[in-house]
Amino acid sequence: MPNNYAPADLLAAVAEQELAETRLTETPLLGVMAGRAQLTRQRPIEWAARLTDAAAGGRALAGALADDTAGSLGEATLTIPDYFFKYQMNVKRRDLIEAAATGRVDAVRAAVGTEVTDALRAITQEINKVLYVGSGVANTANYGVFGMNAIATQTGTYAGISRTTYPRWKCILKTGATAGTAQALTVDRVTALLRDRRKAGATAARNNGANLIIVTSDEIEQDVLRKLYQAETQVNADYANMVANIAPYAGYAVKGIPVVSDVVDAVANKAYFIDPSKMGLYVFDEEGAPGVDNSRQSFFSYQGLKFRLADVSVGHPDIFQAEISISLQLKAHDPIQSLSVMQDISNTI
Repeated sequence: MPNNYAPADLLAAVAEQELAETRLTETPLLGVMAGRAQLTRQRPIEWAARLTDAAAGGRALAGALADDTAGSLGEATLTIPDYFFKYQMNVKRRDLIEAAATGRVDAVRAAVGTEVTDALRAITQEINKVLYVGSGVANTANYGVFGMNAIATQTGTYAGISRTTYPRWKCILKTGATAGTAQALTVDRVTALLRDRRKAGATAARNNGANLIIVTSDEIEQDVLRKLYQAETQVNADYANMVANIAPYAGYAVKGIPVVSDVVDAVANKAYFIDPSKMGLYVFDEEGAPGVDNSRQSFFSYQGLKFRLADVSVGHPDIFQAEISISLQLKAHDPIQSLSVMQDISNTI
């Protein structure tokens, strides 16, 4: 590493190395979705949405010809918000000067590694949480992101399309016998949800799709699913052919579906059945863009995620101020296929 690197470049190199080593294992939903992340320089996200399905008919041998009911498409639209996840930190300039003089990333890491590690942990944990709970409001609780809870809502609109007008635009959502009251999970409850996915055309595979994963709490993963399926022949089914790279996050599978556990509050008493191949994470990319001054900022990446590290110093001679930031949006391409949610799961069986 040349010793004439700018401070932002030095810290970005350390941050990229840190992400490559940790692989976002403390933030599993973000880690899985990072493999589906796409960089874009356009804030609008637009796609053709399947609103209704086609229906076939019949006719007698000499019957009149007539068109059958065609499926309909609509335009779904989301926006990458003008709002950033960010973490600002202070670093002693002398630490950077000494480290840069050696020309090695590991020297920089030794000097400022704690600050960078804390920054990455804070910002990635916040993103991971918001991918569950984001309501789409551009504030410090939601960051303009529509998280999985918002996608799974059964009323209102998603991506500009009414769920009431087009029921197919809803996720499959299963509650307990009394909504809001946790009850023991059973094989029958899981089977019913998977069967509804199959009936809805979310999959054609008998194990409900090679791309499906379950994201749930550590309690449900360890104390419920493992015990519930301990006698099932598919409890340790091979999931090496997953489209998403889930190996760092999943420890086993039930019914051929890898199970990933998380520790955020959002997963309490819930299990999210996600098809990552039908979801996406869109990240706004400013690196090298016309009109952007890159002299005081650098960029670092992990899979499809790209973070900006900017020099935001205000002239202090001894303190370098840096901000790590990213702006993104979660997209469910076809909610009924992308996501199913089982609620009201007790932490014991």
